[in-house]
Amino acid sequence: ADIVKLAEGDDRVQWTKQMVDGIAAAVQTGNFTAGVGRLKATEAEVRKTGNKNLSAYVAYRRMLAEYTQDLQAAKDAQRQEVQDQWLKDLESFAREWPDAEDAPEAMLQLAIALEFGGKVVDSRKWYDVLASKYGKTTQGARASGAARRLDLKGKPFQLAGTGLRGGKIDSRDLRGKVVLVLYWARWCKPCTGDLQQ
Repeated sequence: ADIVKLAEGDDRVQWTKQMVDGIAAAVQTGNFTAGVGRLKATEAEVRKTGNKNLSAYVAYRRMLAEYTQDLQAAKDAQRQEVQDQWLKDLESFAREWPDAEDAPEAMLQLAIALEFGGKVVDSRKWYDVLASKYGKTTQGARASGAARRLDLKGKPFQLAGTGLRGGKIDSRDLRGKVVLVLYWARWCKPCTGDLQQ
């Protein structure tokens, strides 16, 4: 904290981020229960400076630390309340800081949680916003894929690309035949083993 006070300009921003990251990590590991209070105080101080980017940075990490701490302390009956508050916080963050560095991640977390909570229509809205506004980010690409997946019901399966032995593969050419699609990754040893059999 002393280094942050002594630093100026961009150095102060960097030191603040490092301090906030350290506090948030300590809270999330359960080793610094007073950390959420420190993050709230830091957030209030940073907001006074008018630095929107840094304010959003601190707010997101405070929010995540608070969620983690609340979840760790919650009894089984309270977990849904904690989850509901997390969704409200994510939505508030996405609306207040739509251009923040962490906005795509907040929107993706919100959309995924809504989808798996059975609120598919609401999740789809966030996937669409994310895909259109942040399409070039990793989160935007994931949102685009999720939206495409949500649209699959009742539509023919489409897959096209290059086969393992070269040549073009297109599922449209295989209509009327049984098609097995195996998803795998190069790093997955059992997956690549299955392919060799």
